[in-house]
Amino acid sequence: MSLPARWRRLCSIPSVTSAEVTSYPRRGRTVGDTGCTRGRKMQTSHLIADLVTYLFDGVIIFVFVAGWTRWARHSQPRNVFSYLALIGFSLATVSLIIAVATLLYARKIGGFPYGDPLLFRIFPWGGYSSSGALLFAVAGVWRSSPLRWHALALSLGTVFFWFSAAIAE
Repeated sequence: MSLPARWRRLCSIPSVTSAEVTSYPRRGRTVGDTGCTRGRKMQTSHLIADLVTYLFDGVIIFVFVAGWTRWARHSQPRNVFSYLALIGFSLATVSLIIAVATLLYARKIGGFPYGDPLLFRIFPWGGYSSSGALLFAVAGVWRSSPLRWHALALSLGTVFFWFSAAIAE
């Protein structure tokens, strides 16, 4: 028992050339997508990934702005732990600036090629600054200070960003 010719034609995967295998498919489509459910699943997964990315970026921006605003407005006496949280938040800010500058530069040049040496020189700077921020933020979280939770949240966000960027490369 075989499928009608129309169904076999719609759901068959045509042969692909070596050039199509090595090139990246357009967003939302797969190589050889003929209208079956494969293309829709890929579009949905890209949509979900984009939504999660935008939500993550929004939270990072909110924590960044709220933290610096809170530090500027807060008048409680500053102690060692508040300065440790400030150092952690500052290092996370440096890591965030490196990340934004890298993304803007990548957009300007049309993206980094796979294995770009410049990108491999940028990753350690972002990773070290965000890891240092996490260490100082954890040290500053033990006593009440204006930035203790903001420093921890921003440093965790930048560590996650650099880890995922390195994994994606």
